[in-house]
Amino acid sequence: MEDRNRSGTIDGPVRAFSATAATRAASILGIALSLVVLGMLIRARMTGVLILDSLGERLTSPMALVHQVLVGTYWDVVVVVVITLPFLCLTYALRRSLRTLRVLRGTYWLVAGFILAAEAVNPTVVYYLGTPFTVQWLYYSDFLRGLDARNSLLSLLDARIIAVAFVGLGAFSVLALILRRFVEAALTRSYRHRLVVAVTALVLAYLAVGYVELNRLELRRSVTANPVIVFADSLLPHDAPAIYTMATPVDSDDFAQVAERDPGPAASPGVPASAGIKNVIVFVLESVPSKYVEAYGGKFPVTPVLSKYRSQAMMFDTIYAHTANTNVSLVALLTSTYPWLSTRFVTREYPDFPVPSLTGELRQRGYRTAYFTSADGRFDGQDEFLAQHDVEVQEDYRSIPCDRSINAAGFEQTIHDLVARQQYFEGVHDDCTAEALNRWIDTERARPFFALLWTFMTHHPYFVAGEETDFGVENESLNRYLNALRVGDGALGKVLQHLEDTGLADSTLVVVLGDHGEAFGRHGQVAHAANIYEENVHIPYFLINPRAFKGEESGVVGGIVDIGPTILDILRLPLPGDWQGRSVFAQQRSPRTYFFTPWADLIYGYRQHSNKYIYNVTTNEFALYDLSADSDESRNLIGEHPEMRDEITNRLAAWIQYQNRLIAKLTSVAANPSGGSEASPR
Repeated sequence: MEDRNRSGTIDGPVRAFSATAATRAASILGIALSLVVLGMLIRARMTGVLILDSLGERLTSPMALVHQVLVGTYWDVVVVVVITLPFLCLTYALRRSLRTLRVLRGTYWLVAGFILAAEAVNPTVVYYLGTPFTVQWLYYSDFLRGLDARNSLLSLLDARIIAVAFVGLGAFSVLALILRRFVEAALTRSYRHRLVVAVTALVLAYLAVGYVELNRLELRRSVTANPVIVFADSLLPHDAPAIYTMATPVDSDDFAQVAERDPGPAASPGVPASAGIKNVIVFVLESVPSKYVEAYGGKFPVTPVLSKYRSQAMMFDTIYAHTANTNVSLVALLTSTYPWLSTRFVTREYPDFPVPSLTGELRQRGYRTAYFTSADGRFDGQDEFLAQHDVEVQEDYRSIPCDRSINAAGFEQTIHDLVARQQYFEGVHDDCTAEALNRWIDTERARPFFALLWTFMTHHPYFVAGEETDFGVENESLNRYLNALRVGDGALGKVLQHLEDTGLADSTLVVVLGDHGEAFGRHGQVAHAANIYEENVHIPYFLINPRAFKGEESGVVGGIVDIGPTILDILRLPLPGDWQGRSVFAQQRSPRTYFFTPWADLIYGYRQHSNKYIYNVTTNEFALYDLSADSDESRNLIGEHPEMRDEITNRLAAWIQYQNRLIAKLTSVAANPSGGSEASPR
């Protein structure tokens, strides 16, 4: 009897502990199942909307859509399985400690909530960035402190999004509780062991079959990838792709520094008569590709000033940004250097970049130099980079007086009110910046001057002044952007008119360009930095002077790296030996220019004559477009010319390897052939 009592006394707590462990395990499994179900709903949105819309397809069979959603959710299920198994094992191992079981359950709630939040925002992130969020994008946004990140995030945080977030969190909690009850009931049945075996077999079968189907369907990686896995992977070092080290027969003449190449003829035939030109203004239209400028065939009446001065300008049809990023374009413009092939920025990491600058060359010859931006000149170290490269005067939104209001996404406050309250914007009306430049010009007219002006209002989320004009487009962001572009064009008009009013028009070269492009849905992308299609990197480029130009048009292929050499060529000044660009008027010019992007997939490309070549290193995919017949890049011809893969790879390998060696030498940093883990393929 004593043994039975002892046994019974012990058996009661054991059963109690077992029941508690089963309850905690059921709670964890309920949360896991809830995470899977809601993850599938989120993935259904991405698979059923993003993929199908981008491919222009529609699924007529509901089962086909279910199949794609199940396959598209594969990596989400993998994440749930990977995080759940350790918690279940710990729940069993620590089943005798009630306090520990409560901590485990609470921790799992937090982990699952974080994963759900990442999956919930992932469709929007992919829509704007082209990929789930990575440490590379975190760097790009100056760790969410920069203009891109702050404005973009705040433009998305409206009442609807916040309401959806709360509803989603509530649904997650309720569904987890409901599923917990079902799981707990199942775990108390006599057939629970067989049920566990069956569910385990089902999960393993899904993991095996799902992996095969995922590869067979070839769904877009950016749409099927789990955001947690992608971010974790982006933190890891990766081996350099073969293109960084492979032998290539292509020489470096396209991008060699001035001191390394054949100087060619002393003069550049075709350079316009430049007698009397002594001043230079470079006017940069933020995030403006050529397709929205009327002179390039843009169908919206938003650049009347450029159209008006077209008869006093030379227009270039095939000029490119080397990547779709402002800081990279700034460095290429002032130092005539192809980019550092990395996700990192010279302006932030090496503001004293040891290459002679356009501003430095002119300042040595008595020029006064200045930089005006409607945005924040401190972004990513721009101010320090400019100070190190002989820019005497810098003005940005903090110093430019302006009482004109701008707004975006329905906000009507004045810019100064918003900045004072640290809300939303970091910029002023572009007209105010043009007026600040005009005042600076008037301060000392006896000395020649160089000025760089960068607009702001066409930067995402796009800013409108006054009442918004309806341009008849369905995309509200595009309509706001077109209004902003019209303001930027008007600011250019203020500068050109001031030159005429002060008698400086004949003696001043005005260079107008976009720093990069902007996408509004074509190729399944928005914004600018994730790709190198025409909407990302093909930019407008005008040289304006009433004496030198009479409406000419040029098909010379070139890039922002060529702007500094062109300016010095027109001024009849020698090029620094460290520069890589060439004047657009030079007799000996390469028929190619190069570009890349590393922030989503790692992608390289170049334009040669009428053809454009792209190599996605991450996915090992090639593209060839004949832009003379297909300016929208809708037909990839690489399948008809498979032999071009070797030519593309060899030519890009030559550029990449040369540029990596050059930047390593200039920055005195040991060469990392992959450009650092941030530029490695994902």
